[in-house]
Amino acid sequence: MALTENQAKILAALAGEPDRKLTAWQLGQRTGLTAPAIRDELHGPLYDGFVTGSPYGPGRWQITAEGRALLRTRPYRENLPPHDTTMRQGDR
Repeated sequence: MALTENQAKILAALAGEPDRKLTAWQLGQRTGLTAPAIRDELHGPLYDGFVTGSPYGPGRWQITAEGRALLRTRPYRENLPPHDTTMRQGDR
């Protein structure tokens, strides 16, 4: 499954804070994308299983184990947060 560049950025931002649920505004601060663009990307079918959350109200999203595993694959490793060594350990 291929992610768009924006989807990879969003997943990486969520991976940077795996224990928190982030709003579209917070994700925008981390990715440089607009909140509407983030909402559009998060509502897409590619995100089934990679994030959890609710699109209603302020909407808060969190990365899943499947999303973290996807980011560990070769095409997306460069998107991983630099401080997240736990996610990179299995890929050396």
